[in-house]
Amino acid sequence: MSYENFLNYMKEEVKKRLGEEYETDLNQVRKNNGLLLDGLLIRCTSDKIVPSIYLNSYYENYQKGESLSDIVNEVIKAYDGVKGETSQIMIPARMEFEEVKARIIFRLVNYEKNKLLLQSIPHYRLLEFAVTFHCLIRKDEEGIGSVRITEEHRKSWGVSVEELRNVALENTKNTFPAIIRPMEDIVYDAIKQETWTPQKEVMILPTSFNSSMYVLTNSCGINGASCLLYQGLLELFYKQLGTDFFLLPSSIHELILVPVGEDRDREHLEEMVKEINQTQVAMEEILSDTVYNYESIRNILLELVIDNR
Repeated sequence: MSYENFLNYMKEEVKKRLGEEYETDLNQVRKNNGLLLDGLLIRCTSDKIVPSIYLNSYYENYQKGESLSDIVNEVIKAYDGVKGETSQIMIPARMEFEEVKARIIFRLVNYEKNKLLLQSIPHYRLLEFAVTFHCLIRKDEEGIGSVRITEEHRKSWGVSVEELRNVALENTKNTFPAIIRPMEDIVYDAIKQETWTPQKEVMILPTSFNSSMYVLTNSCGINGASCLLYQGLLELFYKQLGTDFFLLPSSIHELILVPVGEDRDREHLEEMVKEINQTQVAMEEILSDTVYNYESIRNILLELVIDNR
């Protein structure tokens, strides 16, 4: 069965299995870095949210020999799971600006890889990145859920990108506090199969600065590279470290901070980041291949503090 026929089969068969009170439809979703996914929308009159179950991986399973009947069952099971997760989510009634203002957060993505997507969403550019805006609808131990803010939203609200930026900077910093930890601590936790969690929702910096590598992320480890924009965070780290450092864009979820030393040069680090991005990071989670010296972008980041006072 061709991929197109598979999509249409799933659309019809899932609706048939669920019953007449359900509607199904296909939609294509543009994710980060230009990744296109084909989703199956499943609507029920009692649902507050219409889940989209991405079918791309299910087709791969079909090609590997899994039966269509089993795949339909898995899609329905996935729908039931999403429906259960979202049943307690408080959704803003009309997505009016004052209703969602306290929920607006930002994310950091690659500008060049998202040029097409950026045409329809409010954003601003910083270095080689784009800062995009989202409405947070869920944050719990299972992860987060959000709705991307579009130009249609912004225009209907009558707000500027600058207003979105100022609101998002404050909300994101407060909702997802920054954490900088020595790489050795993270490796130790992985070996011990322990999960480290902050004891309180505050910015956490290292207690000592003798490591060769630090990881910067946020309290939930999702879209943690956004901490790059947190006001004064890297400046404080820079002053406590006592030397310049490299910023390695490990992924959209984290940045690696490497103190400058005689045995470390930017070209070598960029080659390492590029290889890791090509072999170990999912396409939609790649942030950049470029390594920055903090001192080279220090003034740009400090201006963010000045502009937002």
